[in-house]
Amino acid sequence: MQLFRQLGDIFIFIIFVDILATAAAFTCSYIGETGRAFGLRLQEHRQEVEQSDVRAYTRSTSKSAATEQNKSAVTDHVISLNHVIDWDHAKVIDRQSNRMDRWIREAIYIRKEQDKSMNRNEGSYQLPHIYDYLLSATVTPGGQSF
Repeated sequence: MQLFRQLGDIFIFIIFVDILATAAAFTCSYIGETGRAFGLRLQEHRQEVEQSDVRAYTRSTSKSAATEQNKSAVTDHVISLNHVIDWDHAKVIDRQSNRMDRWIREAIYIRKEQDKSMNRNEGSYQLPHIYDYLLSATVTPGGQSF
């Protein structure tokens, strides 16, 4: 996979809970968009998470750290839930060079992820909730809902 490609990427991070901490593996995701190269944005998220991992937390400092908002929602998620990020499977899920189109697509992907998303908000574009039914419907390749 080429991490440094064309600009206008919409990307997804898949997050895995530490299997030893729970009987069942739970996955959640982070959807983001960038007008810069995906690899650069991925490195920024990773550096912030790794910097937070270096800190040693006692119970009281862990609680106070969880109330502080970091630059990245990914970092907040790791600190508050002690989840492990599978950086190797972060991937570009869509491409769009136009910023507004990219923001709309990001909002659609976030809304579709709903319960699995660790995003703080719905993205840069506020997608009207009238589209929720369409986004939740399962559609076959032939266009038939089921």
